[in-house]
Amino acid sequence: MAEGLSMLAVALFMAVVNERLVEWFVAPLFKKYKVDTLWMRYIAGVTGFVISFFAGMNLFGGFIGNAQLGTILTGIVVGGGSNLVHELFSSAVRKPDPLEALDYEASL
Repeated sequence: MAEGLSMLAVALFMAVVNERLVEWFVAPLFKKYKVDTLWMRYIAGVTGFVISFFAGMNLFGGFIGNAQLGTILTGIVVGGGSNLVHELFSSAVRKPDPLEALDYEASL
């Protein structure tokens, strides 16, 4: 479990680095040449895949037997940026809602 969380932390760090690289190097070019910024998402996806591939990251190694598929999915997570990694982590570790417990007790 601790190894999985440390890999997730590394993936989050790589996602932030990827996001900053795209913002610093690609966004100014898009602004200068008036290119639709929607395409930056795809560039971030490709650079995220390249970063995770060369780093040898596979967040899904314990779940998916195919290493290449795990690396591709890790590249998508890293390419999605820090927000995507945060959403994946927060959905995996859901905080209990104290009001939900009160509603359950009231229904008894």
